[in-house]
Amino acid sequence: MKISRWYTLSLGIVYFFLLGPFLIIFAASFGAESTLSFPPRGFSLDWFANVFANEQFIRSFWTSLQLGLIATILSLIFGVPVAYALTHFDFPGAGFVETLFSLPILVPGLVIGLSMLNFFVLFGKFDVLTGLMIGHTAILFPYSVRVVSVALRNLDPAVEEAAVNLGANRLRTFLLIVLPNIRAGIAAAFILGFITSFNNVPV
Repeated sequence: MKISRWYTLSLGIVYFFLLGPFLIIFAASFGAESTLSFPPRGFSLDWFANVFANEQFIRSFWTSLQLGLIATILSLIFGVPVAYALTHFDFPGAGFVETLFSLPILVPGLVIGLSMLNFFVLFGKFDVLTGLMIGHTAILFPYSVRVVSVALRNLDPAVEEAAVNLGANRLRTFLLIVLPNIRAGIAAAFILGFITSFNNVPV
């Protein structure tokens, strides 16, 4: 199939608007002046060295990294079984439960952050990191359920039925058949969850 010039031009414009600001900021970061300007005046790597010499930045970065990893893993530990139950078992109120799990996606992060702040201030039994971990896990949980549910619905039911007919129980089928076949969905949920947590400022 021949790609038209208009399609190529349109694609180039889209990439320019998406990547252009990032490239401009990246180029300006090599400037010698303390203010951001483009084109950069002079050349210096001091700003990169100063970033890694800033203890507050390093501490905040590692806290965000640990928080993102732990919250994402916890959201998957809870989210994968829930997604499996929603896609494999027909029970009353299943649609309502699935909609309920989507509410944190619809509610602004600032509202969730303020609500959890009031909760932790009221009870006062959690340290800051634990409170952040609970909040981020609650935010990432619906993303894990949604993404993994899509992967499970795309999995051929005949694969599971064949394993059960050959004598495997439900747990063994889930661990040896289902999980390996939805690893792409789990990986996508992990990446989406980690990025969401790492970029989340309100909570």
